[in-house]
Formats: sequence, C-alpha cells, structure tokens
Amino acid sequence: MSLGATSSGHTQNSSLQTGDVLAAVDLGSNSFHMVIARYEGERLHIIDKLRESIRLGAGLDEKHNITLDAQDRALACLQRFGQRLRDCSASKVRVVGTNTLRRAANSQFFIQKAQEALGHEIEIVSGIEEARLIYSGVSHFSPHYAGKRVVMDIGGGSTEVIYGENEIPKLMESVSVGCVYLSQLYFSDGKLNAKRMHKAVTHAAREFEPIYLKYIQHSWDHVIGASGTARAAIRLVQDMGWSVNGMTLESLYKLKNALIEFEHVDNISLPDLSADRAAILPAGVAILIAFFEMFNVDIMRYAEGALREGLLYDQWDRLQNRDVRYLTINALKKQYSIDLEQVNRVRKTSLDLLEQVADAWGLTDGRYQRLLHWGSELYEVGLSLSHSQYHKHSHYIVANADMAGFSRSGQQILAHLVGHHRRRVPTIENFPLGIDQQKQFHALVIFRIACLLHRSRLDQELPVIIASVSENKMTLEIPTMWLDQNTLTLADLEQEQNYLADHLFQLKLVKV
Repeated sequence: MSLGATSSGHTQNSSLQTGDVLAAVDLGSNSFHMVIARYEGERLHIIDKLRESIRLGAGLDEKHNITLDAQDRALACLQRFGQRLRDCSASKVRVVGTNTLRRAANSQFFIQKAQEALGHEIEIVSGIEEARLIYSGVSHFSPHYAGKRVVMDIGGGSTEVIYGENEIPKLMESVSVGCVYLSQLYFSDGKLNAKRMHKAVTHAAREFEPIYLKYIQHSWDHVIGASGTARAAIRLVQDMGWSVNGMTLESLYKLKNALIEFEHVDNISLPDLSADRAAILPAGVAILIAFFEMFNVDIMRYAEGALREGLLYDQWDRLQNRDVRYLTINALKKQYSIDLEQVNRVRKTSLDLLEQVADAWGLTDGRYQRLLHWGSELYEVGLSLSHSQYHKHSHYIVANADMAGFSRSGQQILAHLVGHHRRRVPTIENFPLGIDQQKQFHALVIFRIACLLHRSRLDQELPVIIASVSENKMTLEIPTMWLDQNTLTLADLEQEQNYLADHLFQLKLVKV
C-alpha cells in the first residue's frame, strides 16, 4: 500500500520536506489563477503567481453549455499553466473549479479535456466549500485582521459571504450572483446608465435577502473584501480621494456615479484599471452597494489571500496529517450517533481486504484507502432516520450534507459507496465520475463484503480470510469451521454471489 493507517485510523500522507513546492489553481468564472509556494521554515513562501482573464462564465450558451470559443481560451491557458506545473507531483497540486463548472451542462466533458491540458486532476467544489477555502486564505495571509470578521468575495458567477472568528468560519453562504453573471444580465451591450445600475443593485439585493438576517445578528470587528473586484474598487475610491484606508458606502456611490458618466464600459478610464476589469466593474460595484446596504457595512478593507491561497494551506494540512475531511467525518459520526465499535470492525476488515488485492486491482492510490475508511464510518448514518432502506437514507445524507474539505465528486463517490453497500449492485456506467469507475466498482465489492461479514455485529475477531482477485473475480478462502458456525453469514455470501453475478463478476468461496 502507498499509505499506512495510524492508530487513530487516519491515512498517513507523505509529509512535506523543506524545499517542496505546492501549487493551487483556481478555475474561476472570470479568471483562472495559479499560485505556487515553497515550503521553508514551517511556512509557505509564495514564489510565483499567474492570472489570465478567461471569462468562462460569459461563455455559457442558452443551454448552459460552455461554448467552443470559451473552451479554447480555457484550454490554451491550462496548457500554459501545465507547463509551469510539469515537474510538480500530483500530491502537491490542487486544482478546483467553481460556479461556472458547477452550472455548465457539459462540465464533465470539458473537465476531461482540461485535465489533459493541465496534467492534473480537477475538483469541482460546492459554494460552501469555496467559502471555507476563501476564509482560510484570508486568515492565513491577513492575520492583522483578526477577531470577528465578515469576508466577502465576489467571483464571476457567485459571491461568497463568510462570518468567522479568527481562523474559524462560523457562517458560510454562496449566493448566485457574480460580476460576470450580472454583467450579462444588465450590461451585455456595454451601455451604462442610472436605471441599469439601479436594476443591478436591486437584483444583487434580492440574492442577499435570504441570508443577511443570519449575519447581522452578530457583531464584527472587520469587514474584508477578497479577490479582484474588491481590490479594484477599494484602490479606486482611495486613489480618487473618496475614502481613506478602506471603502465606505458613500465612496461606492461616488464610484457608481463616475461609472455612469462614462456611458459605456469601453469608455471607462480610471487609474490603473485594466480593460478586462473595467468590463465587469459596474456589476461588481452594484453587488458591493447591495452588500453594504443590506449588511449595514461602515467600511470594507482589502485583504490578501483568497480561494487559491486557501487551497495551498488546505493541501499543506493534508500533507501534514491535519486533513479537515477527517474532522468533517467525525462531526457527522457524532451528529448521527454512529456505533463506533461497528465502525472499527468494518474499517479493519475493509482495509485488510484492500491490502491483499490493491496491487492486482490498481487500488494502491491512497484515495481508495480513504474511501473505504470514510465509508466504514458513515455507512450507517441512515439508521438515524429509519432501519428500513437505511442505506438509501445514508446515501441521501452523505450526498447532501455540507462536508468541509470534500469536492463535489468526492462527496458523491462516498455517498455512492455507502448507499450501495447492500442489496443490488448498480452497473458500472452508473458510478459517479471523478475517479476510475471500474476501480470504484472493485472498491465497492471490497466494502460490501466487509459490511456483510460484520452484519451480525458480533464483538469477536474474524478468522484469517485470504482474498485473491483477477479483473472480474474475487476468491475468498474462509475456514470451514467458522462458516459452519456462522450459517447466516454463509447465506449472505451466497446471496452476494448472485448480486455480483448480475454484473458478470464472480465471487468464489473456498472452504479451507
């Protein structure tokens, strides 16, 4: 196995060494960003940053497919990023897609091509996970804004709002309004006037309305703007002398009026403002005004750090065995009162079987060990709702819970495992995308057998079971005496033979 298990059950990742390089890539709806850091002296030192304006969110057609032109722009960028990442190992690189790739109908098709261009796997994260990573990036790169704070990040397709205290996020929301999306709705022809700006502000306010009451019940020391839109707006109002050391609502009104006077986005001429930023600035200002008005914000300051920096530190934590996903799993176990003794039984057997067959089935990547580990801990969460069809309840809970640290595909793969640990087996074509579907099937076979062997929940050691496999066959050598003493388990194994035979897979039982 490429990874071992610690006494706490966590999978043991390769730790960082001085001089190691980590990279994070953020495939946003407006821009693609890459940040590269070197690990030295127990710190990450940024050594390179790249940004390209792709406007992927503006490249969705009426059927929500990413157009060929937008794909070409994105893939050309990713090939350039891929050249920079050529010497980076997969374990040191994280790549995430956000709102547009969550929404696009042809997202999976595009991601396959994008992964080939970049040379690394791409994860799609939920809006809540995006918010968590943004907050982490701000916390690590702007420690001077400690205490209670609200962080707001305007992306191309969504806006994330996070309330937290020091390093801990406590409220996280992602609203479906971003500067590219709002630009398409109200400024697609480039024309600017007061009526359009008012409509854009009203639209943004409607998006904030369902969430703002949860936030204004709290007090905060700082309101922080992250990423490009906030940085551009704050710099402009300060350069124009409309505000000092941050941005106020009054200064935003002045910036809005200045933009309206240009009458068209092509005419916008403001200090150090690029053309691609100018094209989406009116929409960004509208979102900021709606946010200031609804959240009663006095002043917003800009902070370094955002999604890609949060990704860097999240990867650092994983490599140093501080993976937030284990905290997420532990919280769910506690919330749903999971039987920890049963967890330990199934987890041990799953990992023992995996160790025997990993080389033959190509399951040596640590993700399969983690999948079986987490599946063992969560497969019974559905029992909190009902024993009848509890595996279906488990699938629903895991698929729909807010699971910090998990990508959308990772969460769906885990939900699929726990939801199909018993009864009939789905066809391989119906396994989630994200990792090899044949390998997911093999991991599911291992997990189903482990769950089956412990169905009686007896607190006793299993006998030594020898597993050997080929592509479509698993042979289990089990002591005859034990099977004679556990006839219900034998009956379950024989039923499992029938379930797997429906998929041209043979489970062979050999009494020894």
